[in-house]
Amino acid sequence: MKKTLIVFGTRKGTTKETVQIIAEILRTDYNHEVDICESGQIRTYKKRLSEFNNIIIGSSIVSGRWKSQILTFAKKDIFSGKNVAIFVTAGGTLNKVQKYGYTKSEAINEAIQNYIDKYLKKFKFDPISKTAFGGKVIKKGVLKYNSWDKSDIIAWTNDLGIKLSQI
Repeated sequence: MKKTLIVFGTRKGTTKETVQIIAEILRTDYNHEVDICESGQIRTYKKRLSEFNNIIIGSSIVSGRWKSQILTFAKKDIFSGKNVAIFVTAGGTLNKVQKYGYTKSEAINEAIQNYIDKYLKKFKFDPISKTAFGGKVIKKGVLKYNSWDKSDIIAWTNDLGIKLSQI
C-alpha cells in the first residue's frame, strides 16, 4: 500500500475541503494510506517523512501569497526520493472566468504560472503534477465569489492517482 502525506495551509477552509476530497479519492479508488497535515502540524510530520512515498503540497493563495508555513516547508531539501505534487486554491485568479471571460484553462494556467512555476526554482524537487483550483472569497461573512469546482479536484486527483500507480 502506498503512503501519501498531504501537507496544506488554508485561510478560510476551501483548501481543507479540497484536501479532504483528494484524500478520499486516493484512499478509496487508489488504495493509498493518506495522512493529512495542516500547517501547524508540519514539525511533527517532518520527522516522519521517511514513512511516505508521496507528498502532496497545497496552499491557499490570498493577495498573491502562499500560506507562509507551507511555502517554507516546500523550500526544504527533504523530498529526495519522494513523488511530490502541488496544488493551490486561487479563487481570485479563477474568478477571472466569471469576471473577465477567461476560459477556465486560461485562468488555471495563469494561476499555475503565477503561484507555482515562479517558485519551482526555490523548490528542491520537480513535481510530478501541479494545478490550481478555484476558491471562495468571503468578506465580512458575505460570499463575494465562488470559483471552486469539485469536478476539477476529482479529475486532477484521478490523473494523479493513475500517475502514482504507475511509479
